[in-house]
Amino acid sequence: MSFTLGDRILSATPGRHQPPGSSGTRLKRDAAPIPLALLASDPMTEDCAIAYLSQSPPLRLLSRDQSSEAEAVLVLASTVTGDTLTSIEGIVREASGATPSVVLVADSISRSHLVRAISHGLISFLPRPQAGMERVVQAVLATRAGHADLPQPMVKALIEQIRSGDDGQTGTDPGSAGLNRREINVLSLVADGLATSEIAQQLNYSEKTIKNILHSMTVRVGLRNRAHAVAYAIRAGIV
Repeated sequence: MSFTLGDRILSATPGRHQPPGSSGTRLKRDAAPIPLALLASDPMTEDCAIAYLSQSPPLRLLSRDQSSEAEAVLVLASTVTGDTLTSIEGIVREASGATPSVVLVADSISRSHLVRAISHGLISFLPRPQAGMERVVQAVLATRAGHADLPQPMVKALIEQIRSGDDGQTGTDPGSAGLNRREINVLSLVADGLATSEIAQQLNYSEKTIKNILHSMTVRVGLRNRAHAVAYAIRAGIV
């Protein structure tokens, strides 16, 4: 299988480019490295990724028998299949701590697979042609702060999938949603595809306030990211 990302890994060795994790998102100076489980679509891609990620100090690459320790899971796949999702679910199910955050790099993903992946911790999706390894590492580092990276067309597809009632998930009683009016207003605008700055302008809040509303809501209700929050609200019949 030809995997463009593998070529990028080989060309992104320290000394020729910035060292892994040297720019963009950084962990606090005294923060422990992020324990990272790796799933790859083929042995060549896996070997290339291991060679790169093992030189990234902010990450602690786990062996297969250490995957229960994962705080984050990086998945490199050309095509997302049912087997891909089953592998992700296996790591998530065996996690000894909180649900690991999943970063997925692939060419594409179907709507039904997207819903299933988000329900098992997907927080970022990077289109493979745009995903150099430096960006992949930054996406993994950002998971510790709860930052999501889902392309807007993907969020829209997710919303349409859930609203169609064909997401394979059971409904939620609107009375048990646990969201206040301000949170519902913000989520409604997220579902409409508005960016944080646009939501702030429309509701006459600061961008920081919008971010705080979303963060507080996702932590309180036990959601993983904006897309998961929108899915939750749609199933509850709120938006």
